[in-house]
Amino acid sequence: MKSLKFIIGFVLFLLVGGSALAAQSTVNGAKVTNIYTFNQYGGGDVAIVLDTPPAGCGGIWLTKSDPGYTSNFALIMLAVTTKTPISVVALTDQVWTGTNSPVYCKVFYIQSVVSY
Repeated sequence: MKSLKFIIGFVLFLLVGGSALAAQSTVNGAKVTNIYTFNQYGGGDVAIVLDTPPAGCGGIWLTKSDPGYTSNFALIMLAVTTKTPISVVALTDQVWTGTNSPVYCKVFYIQSVVSY
């Protein structure tokens, strides 16, 4: 009986863990092509279009209420002004409600692609 509980628990763990991984999409070396800022919608949401968006996303979005908003937005603006590509992990299960098409996925993290 204990082994059956273990097997069921293990299968549930794999299902939950697998779905959490499936909710993320990564893109490396993308360039920002457009930035849309909203002073009313979402209390300061920002929608960003990349030349190569993460799979399943038409772009990415940030909301001002997120703890990392300032750092993420600063990195986006740095990438734009220096024409530096970025890598992004987006949460495909957290889409922006400001539009249905294209789908904007919430930013999990952003990394500047630095080359010397």
